[in-house]
Amino acid sequence: MARTIKDGLPYLTISIRDLWVKKPSGFIVVMLNETSNHFSNEEKYMNYPDYNDHKEKHDLYVNTITAFYEKVKNEKIFFSLVVTNFLKTWLTNHIKGTDQNYASYAHNI
Repeated sequence: MARTIKDGLPYLTISIRDLWVKKPSGFIVVMLNETSNHFSNEEKYMNYPDYNDHKEKHDLYVNTITAFYEKVKNEKIFFSLVVTNFLKTWLTNHIKGTDQNYASYAHNI
């Protein structure tokens, strides 16, 4: 079993493909739940100068995914490359960028 979102990405890819085909809005719910849980746990241990900015980025992600979910659920947009590209780009940049800044700070305390 994967211990982090990053460790779980290969498994998540398989799940994404299955969910995407079967129920696109279900996929978005899974991503929203997983990342919300991850963010909540991460934020419990954050005590560094850029906490507010980091938290705002988490909130922006959750709000954007929630908006995508509502649009897909109400058939106002199709689950598309716009959604998948947002998820891929945001998660990659956040894990490799913003989270690394926090990790560097945490290791120096």
